[in-house]
Amino acid sequence: MNAFTPQLIAGVRLSIQQRADRLLDEMERKGTCDFVSEFAYPLPSAVFFDLLGLPSEYHGTIRESSQGSGIFPSSVYRRDFNAMEEIAKQLTAAEDVLQRLIRERRREA
Repeated sequence: MNAFTPQLIAGVRLSIQQRADRLLDEMERKGTCDFVSEFAYPLPSAVFFDLLGLPSEYHGTIRESSQGSGIFPSSVYRRDFNAMEEIAKQLTAAEDVLQRLIRERRREA
């Protein structure tokens, strides 16, 4: 199966350009920015979410859970129970989103 056909790439290219333009417009509007946190970090994940068909209202939830997963081992090592509880909340919220999407996709199938 060829997942990345020329037609798909052409469609994604426009979406990527629109997302990049919105991020750049926002940085310009503010007059200052942290390029990595405001452009380089959110753009790839937004493109990935688009490819998966993840609605934009869930992007933050999934991003936060990913970040939490990354710092979980150090939180356990440091015995930072507050951080572990927050990460657990983030992962639970992400699971809720994914379960909702699974139900929606099954209804559509």
